[in-house]
Order: sequence, then C-alpha cells, then structure tokens
Amino acid sequence: MSAQTEMESDQQMKLRCAYPWINNDLFEEILRVDFPTESIIIQKYYLNAALPYGENYSSQMIRAKVDYTINSASKQISFIIKAAQTCDNLDEKMVNEMKEVFRKEMTVYDKVLTKVRELLKEIDDKTKLHGRCYKTNEDIGYLIFEDLSAVGFCNVDRRTGLDMTHLKLVLSVAAKYHAATVVLVEKEPSLKTFFKDHVTESGESFLRKMLTNVVVAQKEFCKRKPHLEYLVPKLNGIENTFFNRICETTTRNDNDFNVIVHGDLWSNNIMFKYDKNGDVEDTVLVDFQLCYYGSPALDLTYCMYTSSHNDVTESDWDILVQCYSKELRKTLKKLNYSKKVPSLMELNAQIIMKGMYAAGVGPMCEGGRMLENVGADGLANFVIDEAAEYRLNMLLNPKVAPKIEMLIKYFDRRGRINK
Repeated sequence: MSAQTEMESDQQMKLRCAYPWINNDLFEEILRVDFPTESIIIQKYYLNAALPYGENYSSQMIRAKVDYTINSASKQISFIIKAAQTCDNLDEKMVNEMKEVFRKEMTVYDKVLTKVRELLKEIDDKTKLHGRCYKTNEDIGYLIFEDLSAVGFCNVDRRTGLDMTHLKLVLSVAAKYHAATVVLVEKEPSLKTFFKDHVTESGESFLRKMLTNVVVAQKEFCKRKPHLEYLVPKLNGIENTFFNRICETTTRNDNDFNVIVHGDLWSNNIMFKYDKNGDVEDTVLVDFQLCYYGSPALDLTYCMYTSSHNDVTESDWDILVQCYSKELRKTLKKLNYSKKVPSLMELNAQIIMKGMYAAGVGPMCEGGRMLENVGADGLANFVIDEAAEYRLNMLLNPKVAPKIEMLIKYFDRRGRINK
C-alpha cells in the first residue's frame, strides 16, 4: 500500500468513526428523493475531506462518492456533506452559538432559497444562484448538497483574490438574489423576525471577542509601521467600543431598503465555472449560515473588502457598486416590485453608513486568506488570547501587508476608526 493510499484509508476510517450516521441507509434515502419507486442498491461509498480541516471554520466538509445500482444499472454520484464541528478551544457558549448559525442555514435552504428560485423562474431568469440541498437534519447537525465540483464549479484560490471580471459576476448574482428576497419578504413578512440582526443575534460572545482582537491586531500592525503610527491613538480609542458600534451600524433600519443578506460573501463561499477557453461563465453562492435581514451594503462591502485581487482599486469598487445597482433595479422591475428602489447615490450612502462591519473583519479576513494552511484551530485563533501573535503575523505577512495598509487608511478617510 502506497503512503498516499494509506493516508486516504486512515482519513476514511476517521470520518466513518466520527460520523457513524453516514451510511448506506442515508444515501439510499437521498437517492429515493429522485427515484422513489426504482430498485436502488448502495454498493459502496468513499469519504474524504472536501476541504482541509480548519479551512471552513464552523463545519467539517466531507465529500462522499457513492457507487450504486438503479434497476441493475451501475451509477456513481458525489455529495458534499456539511457536518457540525466543535473545537476544544472554544467555550460551551461559543460552541452553542456556532450550532445556532448552523441551524439557520438549514432554514435558509428549506424556507428561502427554494422560493427565491421560483420567483426568478417566473421572470424566466435561470440563474442557478446556489447548489441543490438534498437533506438537512437539525438534531444531528448536517446538510447534504450536490457536489458542485462534479458539474464543473470550483473556487478561486483565496490567496489570489477575485479580479474585476469575477467580482462583477458575483455581484450581479448577489443583486438577483437580493432582489428576489425583497419580494419574498413582502409576501412573507415573518421572515424579518427570523432573520434578525447579524451581530447582536448570532454569536455575540464570539464576535465581541473576535472584533476586539481585530482592532488590537490592527493597532499592533500600525505600531510596526512608522508612517502609520498616527493611527494608533485612533484604534486605541475604539478598541473597547468597536463591537457596540458595529452592532449599531448593522442593526436594521426599517426605513432603509433591506434584503436577506448572505452575510459571509467572500471568495471561499463563491464557486465559478469556466468555458473551454478558460473564461468565467457562471457562479454560485454557498454557505448561507449567516443570513440576516438588513442592508445590501453589508454584502457588497464584505465581498469587496475581503476578496478583491490586489490589483482591484478603490475606483474599481465604485464601478462594482454601480454594476450591482443596475442589476438590482433591473431584476426588481421584472419582479414587478412597486416600492422605492434605492438610487446609486442612496446605495453609496448606505455603504458609508453600514461599512463598519466590513471595516472590522476585512483586514483580518484579508490576512487569513493568505495563509497556506488555516489549521485545525483556525476558528479559535481569532478569539483566544494566546493567538495574539498569530493574528498580528497574519497582517504582517509581506503578501498582504500592503493591502492591509490600504484598507486601514481607506477606513480612516471614511471616519470608520474615529471615536
């Protein structure tokens, strides 16, 4: 047995032991959704980690390849299983908060995305938006999706970031998704209550600790850059109030234009498909566990600040917002939405007012996406005191330090790090 085969076999055993509910019965149940009366026999299945451990902070992503027969014909299908994951370095309250956002994603697939797809279908818009979800289980904590890689989708290397072509496509799809959710909430206003404010309702203790640590890391970063030392007093002044300020700016204003925000729109949660010439032709969004009802500016700023290629400039961000605004207005018109739609100027005003959250997590995400290997303690490293040097070194990484500096100065010019 080769070393590679032995390693794969060891991983297979660990996954089977850790998740005993992944078995033949589960796969037969899923297949019977599409083939309820056919003769189905599961022959065998293979499990392996779909992402390196720690790459997806709050869950374990498992790829399952299933060999089966249907009416005696041999077939193979691939699924992605997203299973709840715990971390020994997080306290019980934080673990429970992570489980809660995991349960939220199940609701998004069960109650939102299917209806969003139907709304777009009514206007003859065949945009895929997301992968198919076959099954959810709240008690055990898992979701089972189609394997998008099997139909040609893949992620851009998070260390590379997204160029303008990719970003325009992503924000076009986000605009369609947002537009459909506006109409959906008009029909089902109870969704406003379920998708409460992101920061205050979802993972408060974790986010409070993480966002405070973000400010500290940025402050230490500026201390090591003589030309940025003027920013240290400003960062020091907001360290203890930063979380509360973010709560204020992300809290929904019912007088504003609101959508069901994706909430975690960055490169790891976006997949692309390319044509035979290598040009990007399609994109889908994944990982809907942080959705909430609020300003679309929250998705826009988060995506642009955390996932842009280093060549993407501040002026390019303005162009992207313009492209998003155009697609949003066009889709809402097709959906016969009769209420006021924000102008480009009003959308930019929301970006100024609501950009505080992205200003907080942007630099840390920018540093984190450049790491070669996030590691098993990736989530904990954002909150535990012992990882302060780890967080600083993320920002000091020569590959990302110029972008971190640009972001901090950009946020300073917009008053986001002033008392």
